[in-house]
Amino acid sequence: MIKSSPYKRGADMGWLNRLAIKYIQTPEKLAENELRDTRLALYQSERQLLEAEMRVDYYRNVLGFLEAIAADGVESVADSQRPKHTPQPQGPQRLTPDLSTYRGAA
Repeated sequence: MIKSSPYKRGADMGWLNRLAIKYIQTPEKLAENELRDTRLALYQSERQLLEAEMRVDYYRNVLGFLEAIAADGVESVADSQRPKHTPQPQGPQRLTPDLSTYRGAA
């Protein structure tokens, strides 16, 4: 029968200790995990709040639009929401720069 040396047995226990230390749940590791989870929950809640505010704004706008139609009629509301077109000159829209204003112009 061959006995293992105490040095060898100590090395095996060191490996086991390192493994236990790596995976044991310490209060610090639990706090890190909870911090990460809480930050994620806060982010999701803030996103849901922003989405709810956008839905509230949308329904307020729809309600205002429908109330305006009920009060003033469709034509009046449609005319007020049409963009005012200003007559634009036909032709090329790109303007050429005046080259005489540059340095070195003759």
